[in-house]
Amino acid sequence: SLRLRVKILRPPSSFRRLPAIALATAGLLCAATAAQAFLGDTLAQITKHRGKPAGQPDKTKAVWLFEGGDEQVVYAVKFDAAGKSVAETLKPARTGSPLHPEIARDFIKGQRAILGESKTTREPALGETFTFAGQTFSVAKDEYVVLDEPKGFLLVYVRGSLPSVTVLAPAALQ
Repeated sequence: SLRLRVKILRPPSSFRRLPAIALATAGLLCAATAAQAFLGDTLAQITKHRGKPAGQPDKTKAVWLFEGGDEQVVYAVKFDAAGKSVAETLKPARTGSPLHPEIARDFIKGQRAILGESKTTREPALGETFTFAGQTFSVAKDEYVVLDEPKGFLLVYVRGSLPSVTVLAPAALQ
């Protein structure tokens, strides 16, 4: 497993909306699975594991920056009005840079762990249409999707030229 070193740097100038299915919010990072943050965590809980955010554009967003492999990695979190995380995204800090597959796998594994042995978790296939938070989506090329609608969990791993892993709760889309 890769070791990530925390390096406090200036946050990105703005949060971007993720394309297609990876949609509508800011979002996430991984390090060791034991220090994983999960949907529903508060800023204080995430800060306990990750340290102080590198940036906090407003009370609903926070960003951490890490060294992962040869690239800097951004872990961004969006919070709801109650202060609980509703979206988390893990992506390379530089547009066009790769997201190391092992970092993405570790993050996905950690996020999936909260689902346990859920009988409602599924992985829609390429082109398959599914519903989440009352909206309809289709799995696009270069996307890996994990969905558990009853548990309010959607994970999208985009492996193309703008790689990212995003996990969303229904509140992130409302």
